[in-house]
Amino acid sequence: MFITKFVKKLRLAASKLTAFHRQYEYYWHRTDLLYEIWGYIQAIKSLENIGFKPIDGWIFNKGRECFDELKDGTAVTMVGDRVSSSENHHLLKIRIIYNQRISANKNVPVWTNGSHNWPDIRVDLYDTSDVDGSKTLIGMLVLDTKYRRLRNVEHDAWDQLASYLDQIKTSEKYAFTLKRYESAKNHSIIDFSKSIVSAVSILYPRIVSDQDDDLVQKFTGKDIIPVGLIPGNGTVDLDSFFNEQISKRIDRVDHWTD
Repeated sequence: MFITKFVKKLRLAASKLTAFHRQYEYYWHRTDLLYEIWGYIQAIKSLENIGFKPIDGWIFNKGRECFDELKDGTAVTMVGDRVSSSENHHLLKIRIIYNQRISANKNVPVWTNGSHNWPDIRVDLYDTSDVDGSKTLIGMLVLDTKYRRLRNVEHDAWDQLASYLDQIKTSEKYAFTLKRYESAKNHSIIDFSKSIVSAVSILYPRIVSDQDDDLVQKFTGKDIIPVGLIPGNGTVDLDSFFNEQISKRIDRVDHWTD
């Protein structure tokens, strides 16, 4: 549904030679950047596939006539609900953020002391289940696009991916602030010294080969997860990643509620 809207607006932008069109003219000569921006679009589409609805941000801003270029820091807000394995209902809000630097300042909602601080795609998960509609950060997923073979990612980018997984943090001022989490915070059950990121996905143009299949198996059970993403092949693997990781996070935080 949303991709049809995207294509129509992209064609309109191209016909008017807008800044957005010029951005894509440049990206066309940089396949890695084109794959990154395409990966962001596919992530939004995938979340829509599993039941989340875009309500704000970028092309979803109400009343917007022009089609802005996709700038660093662009965020799309989506809403949906999930039922945990213990049958508790969670109203979720998701912010999917494109290419935003994460600060080293510990007084902001999300910070890192790692040198790798610029993930391609960040998915912030918020619980909005309180009656007054308040929201609070409860988790984060990171997606990094790699336009290369998986074996090259393993050799060249492992430290970067591990840093995203282990070194992006928040504080009790910004996370788990709803009343339902008060007891867990008071009893130090929630450990704010640990990363808020529960999984990192490597989005890469998977080429079917025995070597790649062996590497995918090597990643099985880990929290750095390869997801093959190729134009024309749909988002089934990415849908599965989001479904599994969001469900796991909801089940985990369920144990921290009153």
